[in-house]
Amino acid sequence: MTIAQSTLIVPASLDANVRAALAEDVGSGDVTATLIPATRNGTATVVCREPAVLAGAPWFERVFQLLDPAVAVTWHFQDGDAVPPTAVVC
Repeated sequence: MTIAQSTLIVPASLDANVRAALAEDVGSGDVTATLIPATRNGTATVVCREPAVLAGAPWFERVFQLLDPAVAVTWHFQDGDAVPPTAVVC
């Protein structure tokens, strides 16, 4: 599932929020990013450690879209869903 398939209403300020957070966190660059060649692809799995309610998926996805438009996020839950411990979120 992608965020586009959900019925979630995303605020118009989403891009501004994400860009401001990236500017604060990454600033002029991420030193650790130089450890992996830009030509390498990677994968990641987000796993829930304890019972939770998913919140912020559009922001999470937009961060990666802005950093690299080729990144694809496959969601197993939608915002508002209860997520059990050890579940793969995305």
